Amino acid sequence: MRTAIFAFFLALLCDTSAHAAGDNSDTILWTEVGSWTVALDKTVGNKCFIVTSFEGGYVLRLGFSQDGAVNPAYMAIASVDWKSLDVGKDYELSIQFDRNSPWTATATAVMFGGEDGTVALSIGLDKIAFFEEFARKLGVRLFYQNKQIAHLSLRGSSRAIVELMNCQKTVNEYLASQPEQRDPFDDATPKKAKDPFAT
Repeated sequence: MRTAIFAFFLALLCDTSAHAAGDNSDTILWTEVGSWTVALDKTVGNKCFIVTSFEGGYVLRLGFSQDGAVNPAYMAIASVDWKSLDVGKDYELSIQFDRNSPWTATATAVMFGGEDGTVALSIGLDKIAFFEEFARKLGVRLFYQNKQIAHLSLRGSSRAIVELMNCQKTVNEYLASQPEQRDPFDDATPKKAKDPFAT
């Protein structure tokens, strides 16, 4: 039932009348899994993500990147206290799941939600093992210049990752089922389109 409802909302993505009616929400809810929200982000090419917030003003988000991005996925973390982050600047972090060996990563300060949004540290991901640790471990700690800057619970992350995959699979299947939209005024359109303006 949820898949059918979600497919309906996906159809609205391609419906110009919905946009004309003022539907300009950038996200579509897929489901809630414990403290995690699973949703679709239209601003990054209809990619799904999971997000949760913590006491102390932390927000953690994991999702798929827009097609053509250097890395197929990302993790972003923000804090109400990190007011000195400089958008566009890189920060070298260490990320440790429970007692596992830490990952080293270059995080870039990015703005989520437009000019009045939130500055977060975004880390490009290209390893399945990172997703596996995120799903299986109980917590994650982040370090900057050898100082711990966050220690967050990953309770419920396993089910959230499953729903993230289900969300993206549903989106991909829906988009693949749609007929290709061709512009009859584009020179690349085959002449059989019967465009009277094509030469």
